[in-house]
Amino acid sequence: MSKRFTDTEKWKDEWYLSLTNDYKIVWQWLLDNCNQAGILKRGLYLLNTLCKTNFTEDVFLEIFQNRVYLFKTQNIYFIPKFLKYQYEVGLNSFKPAIISVRKELIKHNLDKFIKELYGNDYLMITESLGNDYGIIKDKDKDKDKDKDKDKDKDKDKDKDKDKDKDKDKDKDKDKEYKEFEIPDFLDKKLWEEYLEMRIKIKKPATKKAKELVLAKLQKLREQGNNPNQVLEQSILNSWQGVFALKDKELSDTKYKKIPCAWIDDEEGRGCREMIFEGKGKFCSEHKFKIKK
Repeated sequence: MSKRFTDTEKWKDEWYLSLTNDYKIVWQWLLDNCNQAGILKRGLYLLNTLCKTNFTEDVFLEIFQNRVYLFKTQNIYFIPKFLKYQYEVGLNSFKPAIISVRKELIKHNLDKFIKELYGNDYLMITESLGNDYGIIKDKDKDKDKDKDKDKDKDKDKDKDKDKDKDKDKDKDKDKEYKEFEIPDFLDKKLWEEYLEMRIKIKKPATKKAKELVLAKLQKLREQGNNPNQVLEQSILNSWQGVFALKDKELSDTKYKKIPCAWIDDEEGRGCREMIFEGKGKFCSEHKFKIKK
């Protein structure tokens, strides 16, 4: 039975901690079931069966974007971070285990992709072993001398990646707003909270789903519903979709707020409660105190 390293630092990783328990199980399943080169055959039937999930490929790739890559021509999923963690110093050794990884990458035409991600130094050898064991031994000694240097380089790269994470998040949000042309009448923060709620209920919104929801909000607004209140209603009730408000009088697109008309005869003070114009002149507390 094959054995591989596991990252105990994942419990400090913000991305990993943001996953639901089901998604954490799926991620662990991927790391345990990919081959020695981080490659899995394309298909989600076995994953859904064993992890008791119901992923479509679009949702699966959206949740694990930048972690799992689909190569359609090869009909495979590829997990580069698995490769980098298991073989931190590179794939230039002539040990049998490393050779088998190189063969898998070259077989699926992933060697160029690896070099783009981790640099040419990570994978310089693209030829088979042969029988030149004496040469191999000398090359391995040279590689060992550079291990410390490679580790320092990797640490610097990781620091740079961490600094860019927040910038990338902001860019992604700006890209989303431009891509879906979120209308001015919609609260962007409320829209983000709605999308986060969809993820929590295991119904993350795909690109098409977001377009449909925005179209539905526009239609509801034309019917007299406040789209922001519609989103709040879905968030509070953990609804996947958006629906007309149960009490349309609460929609401030149709009714304006006015102060309660009640005045205390003895003290001459008025009520400070604001009410919707469509609900009458008095708030719920004072409408029964008015003398008929």
